[in-house]
Amino acid sequence: MLVSGAFRANYSYKGRYMATATARADGSSRFAQGNRWGWFPSAAVAWRISEEDFLKSTAWLDNLKLRLSYGVTGNNNVSDYVTHYSASGPNYVVLDGTEVQAYYPNGLVNTNLIWEKVKEFDLGLDFSILGSRINMTADYYNRLSDGQIMNRAVPLETGESSTTFNIGSVRNTGIELGAQFDLIRGREFSWDMNVNFSRNWNKILELSNGKEDEVASDRFIGKPLNALRDYTHTAVITDQGVTMKTKDGDIHYTLQELYDRYGSTYKWYEGQVAVNDWNNDGKIDDDDKQIYGYTDPKWIGSLTTSMYYKGFDFSVMVYTKQGQWSRSYFHDTYMKYGDRGQQKMKMDFYIPKGTPVIDHQTGDVIITTETQYGKYPYPNNSDTSAGGYFSNTGSARGEGFQYQKTSFVKVKNICLGYTFPKQWINKAGMQHLRLYLNIQNPFCFTNYEGFDPEWASATLTNGGPASITYQIGANIKF
Repeated sequence: MLVSGAFRANYSYKGRYMATATARADGSSRFAQGNRWGWFPSAAVAWRISEEDFLKSTAWLDNLKLRLSYGVTGNNNVSDYVTHYSASGPNYVVLDGTEVQAYYPNGLVNTNLIWEKVKEFDLGLDFSILGSRINMTADYYNRLSDGQIMNRAVPLETGESSTTFNIGSVRNTGIELGAQFDLIRGREFSWDMNVNFSRNWNKILELSNGKEDEVASDRFIGKPLNALRDYTHTAVITDQGVTMKTKDGDIHYTLQELYDRYGSTYKWYEGQVAVNDWNNDGKIDDDDKQIYGYTDPKWIGSLTTSMYYKGFDFSVMVYTKQGQWSRSYFHDTYMKYGDRGQQKMKMDFYIPKGTPVIDHQTGDVIITTETQYGKYPYPNNSDTSAGGYFSNTGSARGEGFQYQKTSFVKVKNICLGYTFPKQWINKAGMQHLRLYLNIQNPFCFTNYEGFDPEWASATLTNGGPASITYQIGANIKF
């Protein structure tokens, strides 16, 4: 059950100075007695600078307003009975030779759990000129999520592996920009455009163990959320050796040097890939894992434009996400050569001289007489997943080919319509008739090799890829 109450006061003076204050209280039965209520105040002020005497006579300026706000919101996203003891069972036990029916607590309960709070500061500017033909907004926010509701490991002696606590703190800062342009205003032809841009930076301030990293969960103090961390791989080991990236800089090993340092342990050979020994200690372990990137984009943008001419309307929407990484289901599925009977990616394998291969014309086994230089390691019987790189038991541990940059620009929608003149349709008893052709997701521009970069981490049965949809329709009003 959720019960809420709020009080709000507003103030305005001459249309120049505005203020509002809100006091809100929410009570949730999901929390234990004494911790059910959370208090969430907020306040905002605004100054319409364009109404001041020194700007009021400026003909080209329509609106200039500065906004400032601060507020606290809450989150009670926990299970219904996570803070309440209840009985589980029954179980049957024998006491003094007699079988009895027994019940036991449902689990470890944290009765001190309280509302998670988000404290946010916002600064904004609204700007409009030339008869509102150009309108712009700019916002900066600083958001602190404090006392986050998260699971934390507990000693096994408690009977549970983890329970829920108010732990963790994450700060998000960002900017949001928007612009609307009336490019052409005419009786027969008009053209407008909307552009939006947003950029967010997040940083983990505290975790379940305070200021200590949670390496197993890929969460690191001072770093963003949603990191993709794993072993990184070298290029294919060629007859000239391989260059390994380390914290001390790039180190080139000849084939013999590579075999001497790593070969007997990890069985790396020509045509394979190696894992970068990041700390340069001669062994591959968890300390060599690096962050490929983050699943959240660095920035998001969109552009929408519409044109109107003598009853015709035409609109296009373009959308982009840039800077994000994904663990690609496509690469995981279609690079595994050990999975027979399924389509595979077209890959230019590195095949060393003297390797047994199949002659695709005759089906005979032949021995290569020249080295075929390629980007991908040659799969063999022991490491069948593009050189074993999708298996921690392969000769190169980790899943490096699965981590892919998935930046993209998509044309999300194209629409062409025609609205019939009223004098044409009134005789048919209609007040409005518009025919239209709409195409969704017609184009995608990306370097990602899979089906759809926007759904790269999703399976084919769980979300993606997006499909191209053609729609023909009519809007009719009688």
